Order: sequence, then C-alpha cells, then structure tokens
Amino acid sequence: MDLFDIFVPTCCNEQVYIQDCLYSDDMAIDFSLIQDFSLFALEIVRFVRLRPLSYRKAIDICLNPHMNNPHFRKELLKEAIYKGPFLAYQLYKENLFDIDSLIKMVKLSSHGICAWYFHEIYPDFPNFEDQLYIQNVIKENQSSLLENDRSLLKEMIEYGFPLNSIGFCLKYDDSVLLQRFARDPVFDSSQTIKWSVFEWSFRPSEQTLIAVSAHFGAISCFKYLLINGGIINEKVMNDAIYGGHLDIVRICSQTIRPLSKFISSASQYFRHQIFAWIQNDEKTLDETCLFHSNIRSVLYHIQNKVNINARKNHQTLLHLAAISDNIDFINYLIENGADTKALVFGFFLFNN
Repeated sequence: MDLFDIFVPTCCNEQVYIQDCLYSDDMAIDFSLIQDFSLFALEIVRFVRLRPLSYRKAIDICLNPHMNNPHFRKELLKEAIYKGPFLAYQLYKENLFDIDSLIKMVKLSSHGICAWYFHEIYPDFPNFEDQLYIQNVIKENQSSLLENDRSLLKEMIEYGFPLNSIGFCLKYDDSVLLQRFARDPVFDSSQTIKWSVFEWSFRPSEQTLIAVSAHFGAISCFKYLLINGGIINEKVMNDAIYGGHLDIVRICSQTIRPLSKFISSASQYFRHQIFAWIQNDEKTLDETCLFHSNIRSVLYHIQNKVNINARKNHQTLLHLAAISDNIDFINYLIENGADTKALVFGFFLFNN
C-alpha cells in the first residue's frame, strides 16, 4: 500500500476505505463508517469476482449483525444475482436471502444466469427451470445436469469444477493429481480446457492449462506445467496478475516484456503489490487505469499527472463522474485539470 499512500479527497474516502478493508488481509471494517449501502454491496460482489477463493470473507461481512439492513440486502441481492450468482447462492444457504426474494430476482433476469444452482434452491419449479435450461449459460453441461445428477451439480456449485477433474486440480493447486493426468500418453501440457460454466470468477471461453494455473495462483501446478512444455505468453501473464501470485508474475516476466503493458491489469484486479513491483521495475502510467473502479489507482494516476482527459468509449473520467452525480468528485477532477468543455458525441457536457 506504500505506493498508494497518497492524498485521498473527502469525496473518495468511503470507497477507498471499503476497498482497503476488502483487499487487505489484516484490516477490519468499522461498520459504523459505512453510509452508502449500494456502494458497499457493489464492492463486495466485485471483491468476490476478483478473489473467488476468499468468498468466505465476503460472506462473514454480509452476515455481520451491523449489516442487518434491508436496503443493503436488497442491493446485495440485486448485484449478486447478475454479477456474482455463487455469492447469492452461498448467502441463501446462510439464510441471508429468503427464497421468495431470490426467485423474484431470478424471474426478472433476462437470461438463465442462476440456472446452474436452481435445482437445489427450488426443485419444485419445473416449468421455469426448463426455460432456464434452454439458455446457452449451461449448454456445455446440459446433458449431465438434465440426467438429474444432483451430486455433480453440488460438486460444481461448491468447487467450480467437478472433483478430481483437471480443472479442479489446477484451481486448488493439486500438483499430485496433475501428475496423474500427465501419465496419460495423450496428455499435452499445452492443451486447452473449456472454462467451467459453474466457475464464479471471470470466465474466458477456453484456457491453456498453464494459464488456468496462473489464473488461480496455483504455483506448484504452474511450475510443473512450465518445465513440461507449458508456454508463457501475454495471456498467461495477464492471468498471473489476476491470480496475484507474485512469484508466478516474476517467472512470466522473464519471458514477457515490457511490463508496462500490464500495469492496467494490476490496477483492474486490485493487485497493489504487483502494481508496485511493476512500477519499481518500469516507471510507467496508463491512462486506462482512470476507468477502473480501483480508486487508489485512479488517484495515484491523477496525482502523478496522467492525462486526466483521456477517453474510453468516447467519455472522459469527468463525464463518468457527472453521470454518477458525484459533485465533490467532479470538483476534484476540475481542480486537477479536467476539461469541462470536452464533448461526448458532439455535445458539451456542461453548460457552464
């Protein structure tokens, strides 16, 4: 955090505090400081997507008596249903959500994002369930699940991959199990596997084995695959940053350069240690970091004089702040050089 030990304007205090508490291993939350429950719900769901193996921390926070707030629970369910269905399911098991609230939100969904755990939470709703199964969300595992295999469903809900599968051993860094797979004559260390539709972190369509191990910070499996022909490329490096294992990132850096192109990933995935390591190796800033939700990274870039008027999808950071109606942050951006005459699709954002 030393690199990001910077001035935090009042308008960013609460969001920075929430993010610091979530992504720090030793910083407890003072719940009396939480005022914006919608923001808190959004940050918790984002945290689980970025740190899927730390979901228990998020659940414990949500179950804290201080968070027994109807507005917080409503916002949390709304965010989790669409962006973190695994979290919604786990919180249902902990009795944070009642079944009626959960089903109501599922019905409002335009796609079957919750179908993969629907059997267990509401088995007596066959017509709606059939509609969900039509969706592409679970197409890859449709045949197994429609055979009423509850044990498979429970395994994949709990672990993301079936027990004793190659995906399972890579996620949980079981190098002994990986070596058993490697004894198969047809095993290829450079092969790809399809991403499980039940995996609750960011989900690419298909990954090499070494990329999956990097994604989950599985250092033992990563090293085994590397010495047995696994290939490191920029995709693997990006996955390594997501996984957050600095040793894996260092290994990848021996092959992949320059590191400056990955500063944005370190910011996006809240990997502050890796961000600082890259900065120490190659002093660099990246305008795209302004558009991440990592507020410390945003402030770091602003205070180090990155181009504050950079654009993403035709919008500047000031445009986004105006849309969110955060007057204090708008004033902070203007004080630091944001262009109030910047155009969006040919129109001025501000009249004066």
